[in-house]
Amino acid sequence: MLDFKDANLIPGIIKICFIESGASCAMSIFGYQYRSDHASACSQVTNVNRTGIIVKSNGSNFAFKTFLFLFHLIVFVGAASGRVGSPTNTKMKLHQIASSTNDNKDTIRIVAYDNIRGYLNWLQEWFQMASKSQCSTKCLITDDKSALPTADIVLFHAPTHGKGALLGQENIPVKKRDRVVHAFVSMEQPKYTRFLADRAYLMRSFDLLLTYSQEQTYPGTNIPNLPLTYYPLNILPASAILKPAKSLQEKDGYGTGVIAVVFMSNCKKAGADERTKYVQDLMEYLPVHSYGGCLKNRDEPQLPHDPMWPAVAQKRSRKVAILSHYRFYLAFENSAVEDYVSEKIFEGLLAGAVPVYRGAASIAKFMPGGDSFINANGMTPKQLAEHLTLINLNTTMYNSYLAYKNRPVPENFDRIALNSFSHPNVLCRLCEWANSKRHGRQLTDDELQVSNRTYPGLHLIRWSGNV
Repeated sequence: MLDFKDANLIPGIIKICFIESGASCAMSIFGYQYRSDHASACSQVTNVNRTGIIVKSNGSNFAFKTFLFLFHLIVFVGAASGRVGSPTNTKMKLHQIASSTNDNKDTIRIVAYDNIRGYLNWLQEWFQMASKSQCSTKCLITDDKSALPTADIVLFHAPTHGKGALLGQENIPVKKRDRVVHAFVSMEQPKYTRFLADRAYLMRSFDLLLTYSQEQTYPGTNIPNLPLTYYPLNILPASAILKPAKSLQEKDGYGTGVIAVVFMSNCKKAGADERTKYVQDLMEYLPVHSYGGCLKNRDEPQLPHDPMWPAVAQKRSRKVAILSHYRFYLAFENSAVEDYVSEKIFEGLLAGAVPVYRGAASIAKFMPGGDSFINANGMTPKQLAEHLTLINLNTTMYNSYLAYKNRPVPENFDRIALNSFSHPNVLCRLCEWANSKRHGRQLTDDELQVSNRTYPGLHLIRWSGNV
């Protein structure tokens, strides 16, 4: 259960509060769970029973909110044609409601032609339900190839595309209808995906790309591109980066006095050998705790399960918790590729450890401010060690890199978070693009935020399941 920005009742959506400590409360929308730590966001729950809630007012609008809640509860129960039953039965009926309330929308069907399971979470039930009920279209996705004759979008996936095929061999089914969109998705850089580096193949095979590039047209081609990012919006809202950092005294490397930390698991592939050598040289001038498989010199501490993170995200939760005990986090990419910004630097923001970045030259546009990270591109290991030592000795200078935590989330960063590849908004944008093409238009990515405006609950949805 994680933060949500606005707990006002959204028409057509049932919200149920659960007991939480202090001023916190939580709600559930179609089985998705949310949490607010703001007293003004949701009335405090004092008791929960089988059929509803007893609410304690936090403000003058209590009666109005209670009326709206009861009204929507009556509508919900009527639509479900039965009593409020077990969670399993309720979930089944909510699926039916989600289906019936989308009849007035255009339906867009996506068929994943290449394997995406284990790579993308788009086929998970919560993801499919959100894209079906919370997008401006009725956006449906399956990997059942028997559905190809009715597909509006055929989705191809770079890491698994052409598995077992020879280089240059065509791996694209023939279009049965002109309006079918062939879309190619890749969160990896070209060094990892051979097809992404073949511009001629891309241009003759695909109508749309979804990639890490933030350009409206994929570089080196004439193919429209929907920008994706690695921000974990499926787990945390953009506002999570505003969580206060630990004090300087607590950032002592678990009592060792070490100020810098790194996690590296890829030591050689796709240019990572240069990164490994850089960190190795840096260690000659500055003590660094390395927890990953490369240059490992420290074991991870045993940490308890964090209930604020889904079970499947506990590994990332532990990593963020460890980072929070250091002043600087070396968020280095395998290699420098324009706009390829992985999850590393976002984890530094979430942890409150100042990210030290090496990688994409365009990193500033991904950040909540130019003062929220240290750009180590162009620095030698010795220069970086000296720079970090200088900042560490100047409390005012160090704290200036955390000033973003006391400001509202800027619009550019909110957009970076919204373009997360792991949040249902990605399918909303994809289906909106295909639907606009069907009607003779081609929307730019700047225009593909219809679902967020029409369905204000969309950006609130978080992954609370175990699979």
